[in-house]
Amino acid sequence: MTERTRALEASQAQLRTALEHAQDAVISADHSGNIIYWNQSAENFFGYSAEEAVGKPLTIIMPERFREAHSRDMKQYMATRQPKVIGQIIELLGLKKDGTEFPLELSLSAWKVAGADF
Repeated sequence: MTERTRALEASQAQLRTALEHAQDAVISADHSGNIIYWNQSAENFFGYSAEEAVGKPLTIIMPERFREAHSRDMKQYMATRQPKVIGQIIELLGLKKDGTEFPLELSLSAWKVAGADF
């Protein structure tokens, strides 16, 4: 194993540890809006384990009345790459596994990895 590979693995381990111990829910989704990462705080806030959430659409944590707008905004962003709320902090409602709604602050980011958008 090269020194560069070891350094990369160490950096990834540090990032994973920081994300898992963050006080805020950290959730990542792919370009289709499916959850690909779900930390312990997300489990605590929303009531879904990582095993239950990963692979599911983000809409499982949104009240029904916001899902259509979310879908429309995702399609618009993917078509135009013009962010509507990316880089901003917005206040909205989240939906727990038990159906309870709660207020939250959301911060969105987008990035590219090997030419793929996330």
